[in-house]
Amino acid sequence: MEKAATLSKNLAAARRDARAAENKLSKSQGDAELKARVPELKEKVARLRVELKPMGHYVLARKHDTNGYSSATPVTDSDYVWAVYSTGVVVCYDIEGNLQWARYIEKPHDN
Repeated sequence: MEKAATLSKNLAAARRDARAAENKLSKSQGDAELKARVPELKEKVARLRVELKPMGHYVLARKHDTNGYSSATPVTDSDYVWAVYSTGVVVCYDIEGNLQWARYIEKPHDN
């Protein structure tokens, strides 16, 4: 999940850089360095989008400083424990702590 957050930040920065370079280029058409840089930046944006796409729904929502991502959701029936995380993931563990299943149910809404 940290990788997705890092890629997301890098993508935002690359988009800003590409827009800034395009704006500068539109004001100074003869700048050969900018003409070469704009396609490089656009390629970087495209590459980051491709890399981020498979993990896009794993970008973490904000969390409360003391509660974490599973605030007040763990529940048990004495054989299994289930928890719903603000990341959109629901998990089930047996009472020994072995993961039984995990499901992604919904992309987090960052309010």
